[in-house]
Amino acid sequence: MKKLLFLIPMMSLLLGFTGCAKQDSTEAQGEGVVNFKIENDYQISIASAAAFRAVTAAPADYNVVLTNTTTSAVAYTGTYGAMAKSMVLAAANYNIKAENITSDVAQTATAGRGQLRLAGSQDFVLATGQTKSVAMVCKVSNIKVNVAYAASFMAVFSGCTVSVVETSQPGRALAYDFAATHATQDGFFNVPTAATSLTVTITPTRKSDSKVLPPVVKTITGVTAAQWHKLTFTAASTGQGSFDITVDDTITSVENSFEVDPFA
Repeated sequence: MKKLLFLIPMMSLLLGFTGCAKQDSTEAQGEGVVNFKIENDYQISIASAAAFRAVTAAPADYNVVLTNTTTSAVAYTGTYGAMAKSMVLAAANYNIKAENITSDVAQTATAGRGQLRLAGSQDFVLATGQTKSVAMVCKVSNIKVNVAYAASFMAVFSGCTVSVVETSQPGRALAYDFAATHATQDGFFNVPTAATSLTVTITPTRKSDSKVLPPVVKTITGVTAAQWHKLTFTAASTGQGSFDITVDDTITSVENSFEVDPFA
């Protein structure tokens, strides 16, 4: 797994004799020193992660919130680029959160089709006089969905409407209608902490007589963050349409399919 690293040298005051003097000072004041580093993790699937990285730009920056969870005080809020990578902080319990975009923007960007979201959160404890390194990994926190129409499908059907809905957000449906400009565009969905499901509905139009067939619905279960769902529509040699779904992630590869009867 390739990671993009933000490598920041330790500040000179942490080196040599000056560093020792600083440590003595922080001990006397009940403080410690924290060195921060944030990494990107694009791990979506063993087979597709490299291709996904190739078409996905690294975030320009992260929004960071550093909180003293002992006192509930916010120690820092702002961008990672502007953040001091070495800080003298009061000895306490802390949490640091980082995200390239908010969960809302992850679904409203790109004309409502969404955008890749990388996020991370880490707790740490800073003791008096301690110099601590905190390296947090920001991982993909939503799912990507795209579709493709095979030549065999196009030979049997003249078109179709397709919608994909994530269960916890029934009011947000992304369309992948055949021949529409959004047919091959990526779509992104936020997912709850627990596994969720996607409902895919296809309403095809038969080419032979232009009849719109009844909609066919498929539910994909076990959907979690950092999955790339690739939906491929094909037509079987029997003349029936089939809808194949492949799900690539770091653990399993799952295939789901159903048929669309052109004579319904």
